Amino acid sequence: TPIDNSNGLESVNSVALTPLSPGDASELLESAGDLSTADRQLVATALGHVPILLEIAAKLLEIKAADVNSIINTSNAAIINEAFSISKCIEGLITLGIAHIDSIRESGSAAEDLATLACFNVGDLSAPLVEAVGNELDLLASQVGILTHKWEADSFAMQPVVAKILRSKFNGCQTAAQALEKMWPRRMSGRGNSACSLLVWHTVALQAATAECNEQPCTALVTCLDKAASYLAIAEGRDLGIAASIWQVVHDGHIGENTATDNSVRVARDLGRTLYKLKRFEEAEQVLSTAIRWSAEVGSSAQPSHAILVSNYAPFLAASNEALSTLASNTEILTKALAAPDVVYSAEERKMLMECIMVLLLCTAQSHVERSEER
Repeated sequence: TPIDNSNGLESVNSVALTPLSPGDASELLESAGDLSTADRQLVATALGHVPILLEIAAKLLEIKAADVNSIINTSNAAIINEAFSISKCIEGLITLGIAHIDSIRESGSAAEDLATLACFNVGDLSAPLVEAVGNELDLLASQVGILTHKWEADSFAMQPVVAKILRSKFNGCQTAAQALEKMWPRRMSGRGNSACSLLVWHTVALQAATAECNEQPCTALVTCLDKAASYLAIAEGRDLGIAASIWQVVHDGHIGENTATDNSVRVARDLGRTLYKLKRFEEAEQVLSTAIRWSAEVGSSAQPSHAILVSNYAPFLAASNEALSTLASNTEILTKALAAPDVVYSAEERKMLMECIMVLLLCTAQSHVERSEER
C-alpha cells in the first residue's frame, strides 16, 4: 500500500539541470584546487556545464580525490549511443568519492553506508542520524560532494538523483530501519516535537524505498511505521490521511500474517478510528470489524477493551434485536468498569470511558427510533 506523501518529500532538493554559462561554470570550479583557467574550462565543457556535476567534481578536485583526467574519463564513460547521460556521469563521480572515503576509513563500506542513508528523507538528514549510519560519514561524504551541509541547522541533504543511484547499488533498507528504530523515543510527549516530525518523514521515505525494492517491511520498519502514525494521529492530531496510510501498511501486514495479537487489534482499532474521523466510513467499518473479530480471538468479549471497540463500531450496527443486545451488554461492561472500586483510572481514561458509554447509549436510542419507524 503506497503511503500518502502529500507533504511533498519527493520535491525536496530537486536537481536543476539547466546548463550554466561557461563563465558561471568556470567560477563554480574556482574552489577546485589550483586548476588553471584552461583546465577549469576543460572540466566544465566535459561535464556539459551541468550544476550538479560541476559541484561534485569541484569537491573531488579540491581534496585531490580526483584529477582532471579522471573527471574527463568519467565524463567520456557517460556517453551512451552518442548521448551524454547525466545520471551515468553522477554515478561515475560518486564512485570516485566512495573510493576516496574507503581509502580513509578503517572499517565499513562507504557504498553500503551511503545506500542506507539514501533510504531516508534525503532533504533533511540530521547529524545524529548520519553518524548512527556510519562513522565519520557526515564529514567524509560532504568532502566528496555526496552530502551538502545545511547552514540553517545541524543537518545535511543529498540530491534525490544521487540517493536513487546509491539505492540501486545496495539494498540498505533493513539496516536503515534498524538505525531508525533506535532513533524513535519510547514515549512521545508534548506537541510540536520537531525531532519526531523529522522521524515521521524518514519513516515514510524508508517505506517508499522498501516498496521500491518490492520487499515487505521488516520488523524494525513496522515498529517505526506504527510510531510514526501514532505520533501524527494521537500525539499531534494532524496529517490524519498520512497517519491512516502508514497504519494501513502495518494492518495489511497483519492481515497477511492472519494471526490475531494484542498489537494487531490495537493497530486496527487506531486505523479504524482515524478512517472514521476522515469520513472514510466504508473503510472504517471494515477495519473496525476486523479489530472486533481479532479482539474476540485474543481475549474475552466481556473485557472493557473489547467493549470500547464495540463502541467504535456501534455507528455501523444495523437496527435489530441482536444489535440492541450487543449495545446493552457492552454498555453494562463499561459502566461496571467505570464504577469498579479496585481500579484507578486517570482523568483522561475516565473521560474516554464515559464518551464510549455515551456513544453506545446514543446508538441504542437511534436503533430504537429506526425500528419504530419500520413498524
